[in-house]
Amino acid sequence: RHQRVESAGVIFEGGSEPRERQLSFADLEFPRPVSATTMLVRATPPVGEFALFGGTAIGADNSADQLFGKTKAKYHQVYVDNEIRVLEDTAAFPRAFVVPRARVAPSLGTALSEMIHQPFHPDQEVILADDTTTQATVVSPDRGGEGSARVTDYSAGSIKIHTTASADAWLVLSDTFYPGWLASVDGRPSTVLRGDVLFRVVAVPAGEHEVELRFEPVSVKLGLMISIVALLALGGAFVAAGMRRRPGRTT
Repeated sequence: RHQRVESAGVIFEGGSEPRERQLSFADLEFPRPVSATTMLVRATPPVGEFALFGGTAIGADNSADQLFGKTKAKYHQVYVDNEIRVLEDTAAFPRAFVVPRARVAPSLGTALSEMIHQPFHPDQEVILADDTTTQATVVSPDRGGEGSARVTDYSAGSIKIHTTASADAWLVLSDTFYPGWLASVDGRPSTVLRGDVLFRVVAVPAGEHEVELRFEPVSVKLGLMISIVALLALGGAFVAAGMRRRPGRTT
C-alpha cells in the first residue's frame, strides 16, 4: 500500500466517446533491499479503469531499471548523478523519413487512439487528419515507395530535405504541424498535410527530389497588406491636405 498518489496531469483519449484520463505518479519506498521476480499491481477504486504506463526500480546506488519495458534495450544511459538519469533512445526516428502508405482518421482523437491501441508501424505508414486540406489532395494513400530523407538545411522558417524513393511515397517531418507552412517539390508547389496528430507530411514522387518547406503565415501577409494600405491612405491624406493649403493664383 502507498499514500495518495501525486497528480501528473490530465490527457484526453479520443474515440466515439472522448474521455478524460487522470495521470498519477506514485513513489514506493522499501525499508530494506528486496529481490523479486514478479510485481503485482492491483487497482482498488470501485469505478474507472486503471492503466499502468510504466515503472522504474531505483537501487541504493541510484541505479535505475525500467519495469514492464519491452523496448528498454533501446535506451542507452548518457548521464547520471545523484538526482537524475538521462537515457538516449537509440531507436528514435530521425527528424525526416519516408513511408510508403497513409490512412485517414476521422478526427485527431481517433488518430491518437489508433496510434496507441491498434497495430501501428510509423516506419511504414502515416495517419492523416481528415480535414479540408487532406480531402482536397488527390493522391493515392498507398503510394508504395520505400526510401530515405536527409535534411540539408534547417532554420526557424525554412527547411530543405533531399528525398530518395523507389516509388511515390510520403515524406514525414517530425516537426509540429502549424498553419502557414508551405511546401514545394523541386520548386513546384505542394501541400503540407497533418500526419500522426502532430507532424508535417508531404507527398513526394519516385526518385530523388528536393523538398523545401517555408513558413509564411497568413497573419503576416494580412498585416503587411494592412500596413501598405494604411501607408497609402496616409500619403493620400497628406497630398490632399497640401493641395487644399496651396494658395490660388491672382491676375
